[in-house]
Amino acid sequence: MRGRRGGFIRVRARCIAIDASGRLLVQITPDGHAEIPGGRLEYEESIPFCLVREMAEEAGVTAEPRELIYVVEFRGVRKGRRRHEILFYFKCNIRGEPHQKERGLRFEWLRPEDLSREAFWPPQLLEYLQSDAPYFPFVRYLSIVDDRVEYILSRRASPTEAREAQHLP
Repeated sequence: MRGRRGGFIRVRARCIAIDASGRLLVQITPDGHAEIPGGRLEYEESIPFCLVREMAEEAGVTAEPRELIYVVEFRGVRKGRRRHEILFYFKCNIRGEPHQKERGLRFEWLRPEDLSREAFWPPQLLEYLQSDAPYFPFVRYLSIVDDRVEYILSRRASPTEAREAQHLP
């Protein structure tokens, strides 16, 4: 999508998958950074469908988006260029074992507390991932401008949603 000032706004979908041991699926980029796997929305594609397609293309797995956890609006410099991105993070179930399908990307299951802020993108999201996982009691919107979180909006899960997330009776 082209913005009023001539730049592009990128929309991306990301898959937050956590295994039975509480480990988070991350993709390691060629420059060594960890990020939540997913990809860019294509024209006339829904955001959940984008996530399913990207996970099949990049990791060779079937993703089942369950619930929206984070919306992150990023405006700043990434990979040497000014960017404006809106990222939708879904808690997902996945079927299959992730494996490298695209050159340079690899996938690992890591505990959220083992990830470092310096090697994670976006680094501002990591503290929320570390405190919210694996139950994600909030839906959060974060606005990140030039490496600062400028705005946070959270909606607490209802008691029913919280019990379901924790698999309690």
